[in-house]
Amino acid sequence: MACKKSGHNSLWGYIKDIVSKQRYHSDDEVKAAVTATFGTLTPAMLIKMSHRTWRRIILCSENEGQHTDVLDA
Repeated sequence: MACKKSGHNSLWGYIKDIVSKQRYHSDDEVKAAVTATFGTLTPAMLIKMSHRTWRRIILCSENEGQHTDVLDA
């Protein structure tokens, strides 16, 4: 059974939250904003995101593919 996707991937969520706060006039502006936002990531942030992702994978597996938002408090 496939796990239901919940909310967003934390890396994509971080990028989306930062980039979506502004209006852009071209695709090139959006690309530049995404690239700049990736530049703000630190190793510690990526490690934390990775640990959370693995926690959710384990919860999903242990609960037969159930949505993990209610389990991941």
